Formats: sequence, C-alpha cells, structure tokens
Amino acid sequence: MSFRGLLNDCQARDIKLAVKNGKLLLSDEKGNLTAELKQALSLHKAAIITWLQGSDSEAIARRDGLAEYPLSFSQQRLWFIDQLGGSTQYNVPSAFALNGRLDEAALQQSLDAVVARHAVLRTVFRLKDGEPVQCVREFASVAVERIDLGSLGEDEQRRQVRALLAAERTTPFDLGNDLMLRCRLLRLGHDSHVVLFTMHHIAADGWSLGVLIKEFVEGYEAFGAGRQPVLPELPIQYADFAHWQREAMRGGLVEAELAYWKEALDGIPSVHRLPLDKPRPAEQRFEAQRHGQRLDKALSDGLQQLGRAHNATLFMVLQSAFAAVLQRFSGDGDIVMGVPHAGRAQKELAPLIGFFVNTLVFRSQLRSDLRVSELLAQGRQTALDAFAHSHVPFDLLGDALRHERSLAYNPLCQIKFVLQNFEAGELKLPGLQLAPVEQGSGRVHFDLDLTATESADGIQLSWTYKDELFDRTSIENLAKAYRRLLQQMVAHPYARLNELDWLDADDAQRLRSQGQGPQSTVWRELPLPQQFEQQVLRTPQAIALRCGADELSYADLDAKASRLAHALIEQGVAAGARVGVHLERSLELLIALLAVQKSGAAYVMLDHKQTPERLQAILADAGVTVALLDSRRSVLPVGGVDTLYLDDAGVDAQWLAEYPSTQPDIAIAAADSAYVLYTSGSTGTPKGVEILHRGLTDYCAFAREGYYAASLSGSLVVTSPAFDLTVPSLYVPLLTGGCVELIAVDDDLAGFAARLEQADIPPVLLRLTPSHLQGLLQLADETPRQTAHVFVIGGEAFGVDLARQLQAKYPQAQIYNHYGPTETVVGCSWYDVTANLADLQRTIPIGRPMSNTALYVLDGQGRLQPPGVAGELYIGGAGVAKGYINQPELTAAKFVADPFEAGGRLYRSGDRVRWRHDGTLEFLGRLDDQVKLRGFRIELGDIESALRRHASVRDAVAVVRGDHSEARLVAYVAAEAQDEAALVEQLKTQLAAQLPSYMQPSAYAVLPRLPLTPNGKVDKAALPEPERQAQVFVAPQGETETTLAAIWARVL
Repeated sequence: MSFRGLLNDCQARDIKLAVKNGKLLLSDEKGNLTAELKQALSLHKAAIITWLQGSDSEAIARRDGLAEYPLSFSQQRLWFIDQLGGSTQYNVPSAFALNGRLDEAALQQSLDAVVARHAVLRTVFRLKDGEPVQCVREFASVAVERIDLGSLGEDEQRRQVRALLAAERTTPFDLGNDLMLRCRLLRLGHDSHVVLFTMHHIAADGWSLGVLIKEFVEGYEAFGAGRQPVLPELPIQYADFAHWQREAMRGGLVEAELAYWKEALDGIPSVHRLPLDKPRPAEQRFEAQRHGQRLDKALSDGLQQLGRAHNATLFMVLQSAFAAVLQRFSGDGDIVMGVPHAGRAQKELAPLIGFFVNTLVFRSQLRSDLRVSELLAQGRQTALDAFAHSHVPFDLLGDALRHERSLAYNPLCQIKFVLQNFEAGELKLPGLQLAPVEQGSGRVHFDLDLTATESADGIQLSWTYKDELFDRTSIENLAKAYRRLLQQMVAHPYARLNELDWLDADDAQRLRSQGQGPQSTVWRELPLPQQFEQQVLRTPQAIALRCGADELSYADLDAKASRLAHALIEQGVAAGARVGVHLERSLELLIALLAVQKSGAAYVMLDHKQTPERLQAILADAGVTVALLDSRRSVLPVGGVDTLYLDDAGVDAQWLAEYPSTQPDIAIAAADSAYVLYTSGSTGTPKGVEILHRGLTDYCAFAREGYYAASLSGSLVVTSPAFDLTVPSLYVPLLTGGCVELIAVDDDLAGFAARLEQADIPPVLLRLTPSHLQGLLQLADETPRQTAHVFVIGGEAFGVDLARQLQAKYPQAQIYNHYGPTETVVGCSWYDVTANLADLQRTIPIGRPMSNTALYVLDGQGRLQPPGVAGELYIGGAGVAKGYINQPELTAAKFVADPFEAGGRLYRSGDRVRWRHDGTLEFLGRLDDQVKLRGFRIELGDIESALRRHASVRDAVAVVRGDHSEARLVAYVAAEAQDEAALVEQLKTQLAAQLPSYMQPSAYAVLPRLPLTPNGKVDKAALPEPERQAQVFVAPQGETETTLAAIWARVL
C-alpha cells in the first residue's frame, strides 16, 4: 500500500495517528485496525512520523485579503517556461467514460463548486515590478464545452475522442487570464458520454486530481439530489502555502535541509548513461510512448514479503531494483533518479488542489557485488533520508548545486520512478457506470518514467519513455530484465547482484544462437599459398599486381615469389621461422609476403613509421634472423639479422633467376603461423599477434562469400601493410583472378583520390578507416561517381554522416562496416551500411558474426548479458589467433576457454558492446584505456610510460580529445617546470625517438598535479582542455603541395 493510500485508509476507518516524544501513537476506538493495515503502518512508520511532525511544527497561516501573492518555487519555474515558449507540456488532462443517465446541470454545478472552493483554479499570473505574482480572481463559472459526436459511427467516435484528448494535451492555457480548469463533455449517445478535465500543472498535481474527482463526485451526488454538498472548510489556500514557502526559505528551514542535499548529491553525473537508440536532440521534446507490464500476484506477494523481511516498504524494494537494472544496462554505478514526493507535510495541505509535488533526487551508488540485502538496506536509508529532507524545492536544489543546464535534458535527473497513489475506481456517480479512458502515450518530462501501481491482483508497471531517444524494443528488454531481477531477488535475497541469473534458459539459448555465424567449409581446404597457385594455373597472364606504371602477371608474380622462397630456404628459413618484411606498398611487397609463406615461415611486418628503438624490440622479440627490405628505403637498426634486398625485384626479369620458379615442396598446415603483426602494448613494449593459416584462409573465404563481389576487378590499396585492415586487399583478389593495385607511397592519399576520380577505373574493393575516408572525400570533387565499388570500413568508429557522404559520392557503391581486432584476423562481424543507411540514426552497428565465428557479450563473471546490456565482447571461431609471442601470461589472460563449446577458445576483446534489438552488435567503447586513432590501435599506457621517463615528470596521463576527424592525442604531465615551453619541447623530442608518429601527442599540458578522484585514480573528466597552439604557416612547396593546397582551399 502506498503512503497516501495508507493515510486515506486510516482516515476512512476513523483511525487516528499522532506523534509523542518521537513515537507513533495510534487510536482505534472502533476496532477497524486489520493485521494488514498494522503491518503497513509499521513499514511506513518513519515516513508517517516525519509527516506528522512536520504537520505539528510547521503550521501555515491563512492570509486573507491580499491582492497578490508570491509564486511557489515550482510555480515560478513553470511560469518562466511558459513565458519562454509556452507550457503545453504541463497540461494535466484526464478523461472518463460516463454510461447511463447524465445530469448535466449537476455536472456544471459540481465543477463550479470545486472552482469556488479552490482559489488556485481561478488564480492568474502576472508581472508586478518585474516579478511574477499570482492573483486570485473572483468566482467564474467553468465553461463546459459540449461536443456532439452522436451522429458518428463507433469507430469514428473512438477516433474523435482520441483526437480531442490529444488536442487537450496541446491546447495552451493563458496563465494571465484563464481558469486553470477546463472541461469538455462529449456526447456519444443518449446515455453515453465522455468528460474531459484538463488542469494546468501550475495549479495542480497528481494528488490534486484525486481531490478534484472526490469533490466532483460529492458535489454531483448532492446537486443531483437537490442539496448542497457538505465539505469541511479549507483551512488555507494554495497561495498561503506559496507565501509560507518563501518565508520558510528566509527562516532557515530550507537552508538547513539544503546542506544535506549538497553533500548527498556532490559529484553526480550530469546525465544518465543508458545507451540511447537515437541521437539526443539539441532541445528536448516531450512526445512519449508507453509500454505496459504486469507483475502477477505471486511475485507481488513475494516482493511484499521480501520488504517485510528487510524492514523495507514495497516502494523501497521496487526503487532499489530499478536502480540495479539501470546500473546493469548503463554500466554506471552512480544512478540518479527523480522520485515525486507529495510535498504535503502539513495536514492542512492534504485537501487542497495545488502544485505541491516535489521531485526528490535519489542517488544510488551501486557495486555489482552488493548483496540483495545490502541493496535493500541502502535503498531504505536513501528513501528515509530523502523524505526527511523533502522541504527543499527541486528548482532551488538545482540552482544551489549549480548543476550543468542544457536544453537537451533535465537538470539533476532524467529518470523517474513513482509508486502510484491514484487508483481508478474512486469515481462513483448515481445512475452512471464510469471508467477512465485510455489516453494513449501522451507526453513525458523525463527520458524514462517508470510508474508502478499496486492492485489486488498484482502490480501494474507503466514504462513511459521519449520516443526521440529509445526504441520500443529497448524498453521492452529493460522491462523484461526488471521483472527477472525482481524474481531473482525474491528467490535469492542474500545473493550478490553479480551472482543472479538475469536470463532464463530460453533467452540464454537465443543469445548463443544469435552470436553464432553461419558455418562454411567452402574455399577453406587449402592454405592461401596453394590457393594462389591454383589461381595462377587458371589465369597465368592476367594482371595480378600493379603499382604506378609497373605491373606483374599472375605467372610472373608466382615465379618471383617462388624463387625468393627457395632463396629463403637456402638461408635456413624453415617452418616455424619468422622473417621480417620492411617494405612499403610496392610490387616487391607482395613478392615478399607470398615468398615467406611459400617457404613455410611466417612474416613479421616492420612498419616504416616505427622508431629504430621499437623496430629493434620487435626484431628481438620475434626472433627474426632474416629480413627482406629495399635498400633505398629501409635500414635495420640492429646487427645479427641477415638481409635480402628486393630492390627492383618486381621489374627486373633476371632477379634471382638462378633459383627455381616452381612451388617449394613445403607442406603448410592449418595450425602453422602465417604472419605476425605487432600492436601497442600496455607496458610500453609492443606485443606480437601470431596469426595461423587456418584463420587467414577462413577470413579470405568469408570475404569471397560476403563482401568481395563477383563484379569487382580487384582492390585499390592505400593503407599500410603493417595494418591488419590491409590484409584482405592484398590477398583476396589474388584468389579470384583480380588485380591488386597499390598506391605508391609517395602518392599516398592524394594519389588514391586522384585514381578514384579517373573515369576508367573499374569497380574495386576499398578497405579504409573512417579517417582515410574523411580525407578521401575532402580531396574528391562533388561530382557523384557511378562506379559500383565495395567500401569496407573499419579500424575505428564509423559515423552515420560520413557514411551518407560516401554513399552520395558513390551512389552505386556497396558500403560495409567491419569490426574486428588483430587477434581475430582482421574482422569478426560485419554490417551492411548501404541496405540500412536510410534508417541509421545515432551510430552504425558493428553488425552480426561472420561465418565460422562466435560472438558473446559477457559480464565480469563470464555470463551472457541480456539484450541491451553492455558487456565485454568475447570472440571465438576459426579466426582466433594463436596468441602473443613470448607473453604466455598475457596470452592466457586474453585467450580463454570457451564456456559454451568444449575445446573452443575465445579472445577477450576488451571492447564494450551490447546486443541491439535487431540482433546486431553496437560498439560502445573500450573497457580499458586502449584507443583507436586514425586506424591505429594505441595503448595510452605506452605514451604515459614514455612521458614518465623524463626526469622532470612526476606523473603523466594521455587521453583522446574530440570525436572522429577532430580526435587528437593530448598528453598531461605533472611537473614543476620553470620553463613549461622548454619542457614540452624536450618531451616532444624524447617521444619522437621512442614512439611511432601516430602515437605522438598533438598537444601537451603541464600541470602542478593531476586531478584525482576520491579513490585515488586520475580524474580524466577534470583535466582541462589544452589550448590549441598556433601553427606557423609554411607555403606549399612544389607542384604536389601546391595542388593539394588548392584542393583543400576549394573544399574548405
């Protein structure tokens, strides 16, 4: 039973309550106290004492005869909103169907009596000396608008009733002139009517609706019987309360309670972190949708029993569970929600119509290892503390906390919970059958509003949400998880939250099935080198490779790769060996990669952007004894490594002619290593990911089945060969008779853009990062190109706007979003952007599992997360790498046993994702500080370790500021420096020698100390935005730079 319902029940039974010496006293002279009522009084004891003490100690004086009164704090907010742009979102409509003989005269008289009794309904709001005041008008009769719908059919009548209800919600009140109550009477038939009541929130709240109906019923009965209604005189009017509230503020009552709220809400988040389905608009709207849910009586009784066992009310149980669900779905342990409080601490306020309701801010700071009993104890204390400090108006609280204000969302809290006081069925009129009319979704002032209504057969839940933010399925998933949690709490009251089973067996099976990609064996029988050999036999003279003006046929490429493989074998390279490849995009690059695999070894890509120090570490870690390079571009920094130079190998017909051009007699097993790519490591040391031939072969087969269309002539490659995104572009065309076209390093993005603008370019595969794509579109002209390319975008977050720009430039192209870490061979999920582009709003999903791949979203205990709940992505299947070279502990931590498939292995991606309602995955960010920037995966710990090596730096942190193309690395250092500019230059020099260029911060900030959170961690949110340093202009030099500058000038 709700608090208000309990008080009403006591009043109806003539049970009197009082407080003496802090104890609750009860008088039941008529013996009407039931065991159930006694239990309810015990549960609500603290709140009743608080309410009664407030009633006794803070009496409100009546002030008759004043020409105007101040506005209450809540009224003032609504008045300002109305002045700024109207306040129809604060209309409070209600509707009731009346079946039977209606006495319209009694209806009119009863409404007039309510308005005469409650001055707030005939109050208008005006300015005086620049301040708003409320003035009580003389009595005015309620104008009942009568609308006859009797001539319409039933379906049309229902449509018209819905339309008129909707109109009531959006028809404005003139706060300076109108009565704050209006009425429409809709005639459907001789004995069938619908009555619409609408009040403005500035004069009424939910409790007021109950008062209105109660007095309307009593008046209708009395006037219908030819007598006057008998109601006790109101001790005060709403304006008296408003005056008292202002006086209480000056008297210190509110200020004393405000100190509690300042401490309790210190540091609350500005906005909740529930994942949104749609981008939040710059200015919030209030259109709502509603999802209904019922908790049956068995569960309701169980929740009541759970509450009694832990000295908690039903409200406390439901509110605590709601906070736990929000924590689960948002991943944020700091949950803030608004809870409406009647705001009628004094007894004389109970019979009044008026805007008393106050929103209390409940803050739940949760951990997933809390026990249910601890959750309830915390929720109980939070509720009691809030109710004990309920005099502070919400609006005043927001001002006092100086919380961030935004037109996009409410201040302080955007989620609401209420245990509903009002129950249908209170309205009973003689000769009439009455029923509330469903009003549809209506409007909502919070992002999410959960209203629970207790009834005899259970608990009805109403989930009202802004459809500008959430899809219906997301709310249904939230509601399903809430029901499941409540069931689990009843069954396991002392379990930890992270031990509860949030999924039933059927849901768990559906999630496992959803995460399984289709099984396929096509094109997977032979390793890649042998598949390439077969393609050579099919198309020996076709062009396999092109770079600038140079090209190689399939037969020539195969012959050169085989000769080099024999040379490597002669050098002692064998199965299990690792060969370094220090080559950029060139004919020689593909010769080298194929040759190493033909020899049975694995190649180790050595990026030209790596510093000598980092290259040395990679060579030593991988045990490289032989390296392939171009002497004109490559110099290895260490000795002890044999080098084979491939200068002009692609164009010199006699290169290595002394070696056989046939395939070496080397057996390559699926479990053999194909290549090693080094990625950033958290300790400052790069880690080598060892990819197996099984994974490489499986991925290339998937690409042929999936995105590599039969119409493609090959690929156009501009990305680094040390970047795993590039791998499919180098190999997949060579298995189908296509041509791999490499953009020369000297041309890079400008040459790439120019090539795509040429009219004769056939459809090709283009694998790019969003950063590359941004640059490409900026360099291209605005003329759409009709070539049916296939764009596979990956490596970092892909924005919807960028996708639309790309599709507009290439309307016939097919676009995919492709996700996957290096540890799972390029990718593991994909999403058809082109097919869904019209419906995409906030983000582009990373899609569904590709073939022979398993994807699971798991919590910290390795259990499946429900749809919509964020968790870590675990990846299984043929593409899972062997592990990290020479790092057994890290390999064991990141490559774990598959709990769902015996003998399987899963890679822990460290990426935070959730299942969307359409069965696709949404990427939400990293669980750690690893980031992707311009396609490069960066461990921020690498940069921080390098910064800390400087003698003057006490501590350091690196962060990414900005989104998408505006993202940049920023370094913050704690140091005492006489010359900060000199220190920054020293750090730049030091990091340039230790880290690759893509890991160099673009901005530095020197601070006396790094800001810390209460638990001693660096508070990244408190780091200041660094100043953007002025750039020295250097005029373009040469034809290429001049051309590029002209293009940029035109684009910008």
